[in-house]
Amino acid sequence: MKTKSKVIVIGAGLGGLTCSAYLAKKGYQVHLFEKLNQPGGFIGSFKRKGYWFEATTHQISGYSYFKKIYKTLKIDEPEIIPCKNIYNVVYIEDGKVKKKYSLPVGMLQIKKYLTGCFPHEKKNIKHYLKQIKKIGCEVYRLRNLGLTENIFPVLFDALTALMLKNSKDGSLMKFLGKLSYRHIVKYNNHSFSNMIDGFSPELKSLLSQYRTYIATNPDEASGLLCGTLYYLFIKQGFIFKRGTQELVDKLIGIIEQNGGTISYKSGISRILTDNGKVTGIVDSDGNTYNSDYIISNINTHDTFVNLIGEDKIPSDYLSHIRNLKYSTSAFQVYIGLPEPIEKYGYILDHDPTMVNFSYESNDISDTAVPGKHSTFILTDYSYLNKELAGESKTSFVIIELDNYDRWKNLTDEEYEKQKMETENLLLEKFRKISGIDVREIAGVIFSATPRTYKHYSSCINGETISIKYNLEQSLTKRTPVETPFENLFLTGSYTQPGAGVSAVLTSGVNTARTMINSAKKH
Repeated sequence: MKTKSKVIVIGAGLGGLTCSAYLAKKGYQVHLFEKLNQPGGFIGSFKRKGYWFEATTHQISGYSYFKKIYKTLKIDEPEIIPCKNIYNVVYIEDGKVKKKYSLPVGMLQIKKYLTGCFPHEKKNIKHYLKQIKKIGCEVYRLRNLGLTENIFPVLFDALTALMLKNSKDGSLMKFLGKLSYRHIVKYNNHSFSNMIDGFSPELKSLLSQYRTYIATNPDEASGLLCGTLYYLFIKQGFIFKRGTQELVDKLIGIIEQNGGTISYKSGISRILTDNGKVTGIVDSDGNTYNSDYIISNINTHDTFVNLIGEDKIPSDYLSHIRNLKYSTSAFQVYIGLPEPIEKYGYILDHDPTMVNFSYESNDISDTAVPGKHSTFILTDYSYLNKELAGESKTSFVIIELDNYDRWKNLTDEEYEKQKMETENLLLEKFRKISGIDVREIAGVIFSATPRTYKHYSSCINGETISIKYNLEQSLTKRTPVETPFENLFLTGSYTQPGAGVSAVLTSGVNTARTMINSAKKH
């Protein structure tokens, strides 16, 4: 049954789409505003000259979360293709592959593999894997609370979570809460480097490969976050057989089938407030829309500083916003070959491959510049998905971290020149390790710069993972869903639980449920 409550959602990224779909199913009058002419943000699949690519996704984890969300929204589960390995790692020396590892999916499988490769570090490996399994299970219990509508099956988890969050320090309740989630408590203030302290430099490097995904050095990165990430990918990484665009399209279908409205090419110029309560928005054309609730799927800074105004924001919250640290951006080259790549004398691994030039595990500086040789990632979309890519074609990408600052003030001519230089730099790196100059044989080559990332998202500096995944900004330490303004809520990668496809999907449901619970109280 339809409610009389109107909800405006700002931004049609994955968080905004999921939140809108959930609320529309619950009968709210949802109006979603998107500044671009297409939805999805960083998520989506597309074709260029007959070659199929993912916008930014390399692999996805957390399928158990997906299944719960599909069930809640009554979505037919998209078919997936499981990854064989969590990732592959190669080490380059003098332009040639010196060592190569393939870390398999499955806790028993990866334990056997790592202890086989590093027999003298068997004790450390077993302890590490045991800890991340316990971390992953506890985090799953917490995240599951936000996705479960029937509280009784998870009542114990809910009660102990409340004890942990709300009880006084030193009380029996706090003790019981900490006991129930003791590994979360233990690693909440530990960096990932702390977790792998005592390992050899080579094994540290091998286990720190996700530093490129999360754009954060192991010395700064949250051990709790990295442990969770590893647990989810060890359980099962995957891709969608028909691409992430299928998920985007399904969410749009739910919104529209339940009376929701999506306005494209409709940016927001202002969020209207009255005595600490949001009342509506003004779009980029000057039109005013009143609403009972507003949910922002764009970055926190723009939501409050640009759309509401600093003079209206409580000083402590404004300080929090100003002190947020953002992740870096990236440069990505998309390549389509008219034949399977093995015909050219090179085999791309089945799952994402991290290419390293040293064992330095903290090396994630601004890298896509001449003279720097940090980790870059190769992902072959066509091996796992011949249905979309075409049986005789190869679609793959090369991605390396980059800094928006070196792009933001360029003229159009300077921008195109630097873009071509950087593209050639990455293609030359690939040539040195593969022996293939794809520039001579490719059916299509094109690139995304930090400016591209900024254009297709609400990111301030084209950041790949929104705010930095350091100890102060991970999981429950990220900006809360609820805000100082009545009836204004946040969703997406800038709020809890964080960035990544499964996390942002979870955020969309969590925010919708938080809004509904708040409505019930009033």
